[in-house]
Amino acid sequence: MNEYERLGKLAVELREKYPPGTRIELIHMADEIAPVEDGTRGTVRFIDDIGQIHMLWDNKRTLAINTDTDSFRALTEAECYEEECQKKAERFYAALNKDILPNVDWFDLAKSCAERDNDYSKQVLQQMH
Repeated sequence: MNEYERLGKLAVELREKYPPGTRIELIHMADEIAPVEDGTRGTVRFIDDIGQIHMLWDNKRTLAINTDTDSFRALTEAECYEEECQKKAERFYAALNKDILPNVDWFDLAKSCAERDNDYSKQVLQQMH
């Protein structure tokens, strides 16, 4: 088997193992000029015909993984779920700090919480939900 055939077979295997959308963590990139930093995570975009895994790294870089020289691992399902929860929390906090908290009347909120008429505190909580 020549090198071209070996790489073609490798590309087929990698496409099955790492379809587009697979989350990857880089362990080490052997690129001597400008490697992606160890530990960076990213998403598989596609795998070319010679088995290079083209990535969109979370740091916005797009350098491909060379499977002959670079080391990496696919994230587990639990790690992907944790990432998604973290992203949702960050979006919630951003919206809370930008759209809700600046408009809260803190005096009215304290008053509403202390009295039986807690309509204002309910309104604030409803906005947060």
